[in-house]
Amino acid sequence: RPAGAHLPPDDLPPEHLAVHGSWWEPAPGAPPPDAAGHAAAQAEQVGNLVRAAILTLAQERRAAPAARDAARVQIAALAARLAETVGLPGPGGSATSAEWVERATGALVDLADAAAGRGGPRRTVEARLLHDLQKACTEDEIRTVDVVGWVLSLGRRQVVRSLPALRAVRIARHLRAAEKKLARIHLPEAQRREVAEVVHDARFRADVNVRASLAPRLEQVLDEVGFVARNVPERVARRKIVAELLDEVVQRGTFGLGHVRDAVSRNSLKLPDLSLRDLALGDQLLRMDRRLTDALDGVYRGGTFYMRFLQRVSSLLFGTWLGRQLTRYFILPLGAAFVILEGLNHLVGPVLKRLHGHKVHLLTTWSFAAAALALFLLIHSPACRTGTLWALRALRWVLATVFWRAPRWLVTRPVVRLVVRSRAFRALLDYVVKPAVLVGPLWLVWRAVHLDHLLWLALVVQGAVYVAVVAVFNSRLGRLVEEALIDATQRAAHQVRARILPGLFQLIVQVFRSLVDGLERVLYAVDEWLRFRRGESVLGRIGKGLFGVVWFFVTYLIRIYVNLLIEPQINPIKHFPVVTVSHKIILPMTPTFIAIFRVPFMPLGPVFANTIAATTTVLLPGVFGFLVWEFKENWKLYAGDGDRPLRVARVGHHGETMGSLLRPGFHSGTVPKLYTKLRRATWRRDPSVGKHQEAVHHTAEAVKKFVEREWVGLLMETTRWGRSRPVAVGQVELGSNRVRVELRAPAIAPASAWLVLEAQSGWIVASLERDSGPSWVGALDAEGRRVLDAALYGLYLQAGVQLVREQMEKELGPDTPYDIADEGLVVWPGARYETEVVYDLRQGAVLRPAIRGAAPAAPPPELEARRIRFCDHPMHWSAWVDAWRAEPGRELRAGAEPSLLPPTTG
Repeated sequence: RPAGAHLPPDDLPPEHLAVHGSWWEPAPGAPPPDAAGHAAAQAEQVGNLVRAAILTLAQERRAAPAARDAARVQIAALAARLAETVGLPGPGGSATSAEWVERATGALVDLADAAAGRGGPRRTVEARLLHDLQKACTEDEIRTVDVVGWVLSLGRRQVVRSLPALRAVRIARHLRAAEKKLARIHLPEAQRREVAEVVHDARFRADVNVRASLAPRLEQVLDEVGFVARNVPERVARRKIVAELLDEVVQRGTFGLGHVRDAVSRNSLKLPDLSLRDLALGDQLLRMDRRLTDALDGVYRGGTFYMRFLQRVSSLLFGTWLGRQLTRYFILPLGAAFVILEGLNHLVGPVLKRLHGHKVHLLTTWSFAAAALALFLLIHSPACRTGTLWALRALRWVLATVFWRAPRWLVTRPVVRLVVRSRAFRALLDYVVKPAVLVGPLWLVWRAVHLDHLLWLALVVQGAVYVAVVAVFNSRLGRLVEEALIDATQRAAHQVRARILPGLFQLIVQVFRSLVDGLERVLYAVDEWLRFRRGESVLGRIGKGLFGVVWFFVTYLIRIYVNLLIEPQINPIKHFPVVTVSHKIILPMTPTFIAIFRVPFMPLGPVFANTIAATTTVLLPGVFGFLVWEFKENWKLYAGDGDRPLRVARVGHHGETMGSLLRPGFHSGTVPKLYTKLRRATWRRDPSVGKHQEAVHHTAEAVKKFVEREWVGLLMETTRWGRSRPVAVGQVELGSNRVRVELRAPAIAPASAWLVLEAQSGWIVASLERDSGPSWVGALDAEGRRVLDAALYGLYLQAGVQLVREQMEKELGPDTPYDIADEGLVVWPGARYETEVVYDLRQGAVLRPAIRGAAPAAPPPELEARRIRFCDHPMHWSAWVDAWRAEPGRELRAGAEPSLLPPTTG
């Protein structure tokens, strides 16, 4: 028997018992023994409450009714430990700690009962979820053995040191692991929701603890390196940067230099130009890297040498006046011209060679000079950009006129219509033209296989096919198929143009980002295993320390090969044309590179050294793709880059914007796709219902974070609003094509306002809902309305809003019925809906009406597009900063623009 196992009772036959691990369980059909009770007691004694409860409930299933009360006591102890560990129910909670523990106990007992009935304390997803909760309660002080860090710091850092910042992160990760299992547990829907609510509460509170623990240290480091905010929008942007970095921590357990760089580049607060001190010690980003390594030891992963070297080079090019001038006026136009022409050589060269019979060189001295000059003018001349855009539009108009407008005009002429509608033309089209188009290619195939000598057979075969096609196409079924194919072709062309191509780009970017993130998670899991906790043996510490030295160099090689060499080679977006061109450049120097790379590996043998050297040389062009991609992001780091408009912000967990969340399309439309899957799973009573409900919950949570950081953060930072009127985001309700966000301001009025963002006919439309009754917005004074109007303006810009109902209703009239359809803005000016006026929203500066139905009593007016389309009102960062510097009583944005607030208190 295993050491420590309980012996079976003397009065029970041995054949009724089966040994499992270190405890005894009755065999199927055996009478209930005391051994399971001993195992449960032993588990409870060592603190394994989950195992004890599941074994106890297994007894209850074997005709021991009193066991359920004992299991409830054990689960209640677990719930109490969980509440104490994460601090539930938390400040401002609606329940006391005892009430939360009671509610959690009831839900977790049902979960443990399901685990007991489905396979025991380890085999089921329910049991693993409970063990994740228990692991969160048992996290202790974590230490690491870091020989390499001690050497690199010249003894400044201890070899064996504690990682105090890691405990809260580990607790949050255990609870996130439990949350991910909610979608797969086997419980009735009502009980599943109760368990999900308990786990969500614990996970949310653990995330709050991580942020409360790490945010002050992160803020302190930003202050130390001089990354400070000087105005209201910059303070909001800095808080958002900190929040996004902490998002990475709670999701991954760690973050690094790349995450800090990306957070700064996609937000509005930028790094200043380099000073003399920065030239010597590195810019603010590199100083952040060094300080965060110490301040968040175990949570922050210091930048690799190639990332730090790349940052130093890019800081000289992008963070200084001279470097920016060299980049803009020389490096960018010359480098882009070379890459474009060489890329076209690979793409168009084979086609031109086949047409001309000899190789055509697109990269010549004159073509290079012309391309560089054209790119230079496009970069630096607004007039050139405007002229190029005008020329492209003119070319588009010419092509559309030749291939669309002119044929359409010709077809609509009365004589042509008379001919087209005639029976003779229809017969010619159905019995001659359409079959000939389908049968004609058969003759080309016949000639391609060299069967010209069998002319009689070709005529027989084509004649038979022709008769069959005529019969099929002119049958009722054939006409229906033809109409369906034409309709499907039109829809597919629209999908490819408007949705598939942009979505495909986003999909490729996300797939490769996920692959790299997955590798990082695997490496981090090994790093976690190398850490030790209190009670581990000295021998174990020594072994982990020695293995850690080897693992440090292994991870460095893995990251270098994957990030610099492999991923840019297989990622088509990074590969073409930069990596393609670099292959051509490096190919003649391949022997030299192989000779250089094999030198360090020669002690391992010539075969191994040559293999590594050859592989590295083949993958070496990927470095250029990596550099271009990283330089593109590093260019956005510095304030000297220029004044940019406010950008559309990321909202979803996978980088989706609000448009990507709501607007259906290829690799977009997250919300409608979720509800489609949820409806199907509900109709089929599929177990994946829980999975889709959890996805909806996480999407709503992401939307709430976005509104809190952009809207609440802005109002709370400005003195024109005042902290005496706190605002908050309440519930977030998702529909199949819209999002409703509750905006609370109890100090102003108890009734909440509801922000509605919806996708309608391809447009993102925003409004403050008035159907729910009066809200606190109507109780604001004039100054409060000005500040709220400006805050909503920034929120709508960053949400990618294109139309605002309040603006449209102000132009059309509050009582004028309207709708947003595929053809544009549809207005019904009469009370009887006899007249329909359509404004094409994609027209230019003036929207001209198109009348359908009865003639109106008065001609409908033309509308100014800027007063209808919110997306025609971009705002640059400098203007946004100046707006929030305005004195009280002044407008925060241009008074000529329609207000975003409803005109009444409703």
